[in-house]
Amino acid sequence: MKCIILAAGEGERLKECREDLPKPLCRILGIPLIERVVFTFSEAGMNRFLIVTGYKGDEVKDLLGDGSRYGVSIEYHHNPQWHKGNGTSLHVVKKAIGTDERFLVTMCDHLFQVEAVKKFVHYVTHNQGLFLLTDRRRDHVRNLAEATKVDVGPDGTLKTIGKKLKKCSEIDCGLLCLDCDIYEALEESFKEGRYRLSEGIDYLVNQLGRTIQTVDIENFYWQDIDECSDISCAENKMLSTLPSPTDGVVSTYINRRISIPITKFISRFSISPNQVSFFVSIVGILSGVLFFLRRPLPAGVLAQVNSILDGVDGEIARLKHVHSTLGGLLDSILDRYVDTVILAGLVYYAFLRTRSLWALVLGTAALAATPLSMTLKDRFYLYFGSPYNSRRMDGIIKFLLPNRDGRLFLIMIGGIVPRLVLPVLLLLAVSSNVQIVSRVLLIRKKLEETKTRRLTAERKRLKEMRSSVRQ
Repeated sequence: MKCIILAAGEGERLKECREDLPKPLCRILGIPLIERVVFTFSEAGMNRFLIVTGYKGDEVKDLLGDGSRYGVSIEYHHNPQWHKGNGTSLHVVKKAIGTDERFLVTMCDHLFQVEAVKKFVHYVTHNQGLFLLTDRRRDHVRNLAEATKVDVGPDGTLKTIGKKLKKCSEIDCGLLCLDCDIYEALEESFKEGRYRLSEGIDYLVNQLGRTIQTVDIENFYWQDIDECSDISCAENKMLSTLPSPTDGVVSTYINRRISIPITKFISRFSISPNQVSFFVSIVGILSGVLFFLRRPLPAGVLAQVNSILDGVDGEIARLKHVHSTLGGLLDSILDRYVDTVILAGLVYYAFLRTRSLWALVLGTAALAATPLSMTLKDRFYLYFGSPYNSRRMDGIIKFLLPNRDGRLFLIMIGGIVPRLVLPVLLLLAVSSNVQIVSRVLLIRKKLEETKTRRLTAERKRLKEMRSSVRQ
């Protein structure tokens, strides 16, 4: 299925924040609008794009090229009448669309959460007909007066659409699945001097009798970028999705609140996630070295700084759509090295301070269990195909701070308050090993449940086979 992106407008109301660039090149957290749209839809499975250009269209072409560096194909169509309305932009690709072909249509100034587009693409792929993505949350729209409104019937089909509707039940999000009938509707609308795509859609439904089913965006975000204030609104929505359900207690309530503003700032620069990972690793290793040098206060502070900054590389990767399996592997390996250096430094410092063999015993127990935490997470994903949700699956154990964010927070306390260094090592040793036992038991339980379900399904299948043979 092809995806048409309408990117012909000038963006008059964005003039103050886009400088002399065309609207599609206006940057959101360091990435041009049009590039964000291509990234989002390619992650949702789209790989054939038709981009309609207009105002300063050559600059859009220069940025995206043929799409090969994004792993997609892009062809361009110029709309010399772009100033009339976005319906004329869709019309210029008429000859590039097959007569029995359905296609997606979106705008370069509409940003979507990737999961919303994935849901829409999956829905239209598995169902026949025409579809429009809508939002029932009217309070979710910052400027309702400027939004394209939709009146929807009780069966979920579109009744009428337009900006000036007095009665509306949903808001048009700017993502459609259409077919070639839209071109007849647009041509008839043009005769009446109506050049908006929404006016063509309204004609398609009310004059040509086509049915368009609405698909609710649910709780995913979207944002129409018309004014400079919309940019900050879009940025806040994107940043709000960065916390992960797998975050530990410290990350949830402390680290993310600091790392996300840092990510927002540095996303405007050409800094890659891997560069951040290497810098964060240096900070962590320096923390361990300072423990070896018996400088516990700066060592403890740097351990927590490492913990906070450890989230930045992943946040940038998600914001800039540059996350990769290799990058995730590199980050995981560096974390294991850093954890070993910091914890070994803490154990060495604790032994020199207390002259107690307990420092070595507890440190050894903590060092042995620490890398197994991530190993069991990986095993869980391998066995069950879903990530291990520490917040939900660790139960009350999570309050012992056994995860990486918790461990580094405890190490910071041990550095800031040296007399607590042995109790900190004790808590690290106990929490890490209790967590390992708990996760092993959980994996064992789920494996047994999976085996039981398979056996039950197999018995049911055999029973049905015997029953059919008898008949």
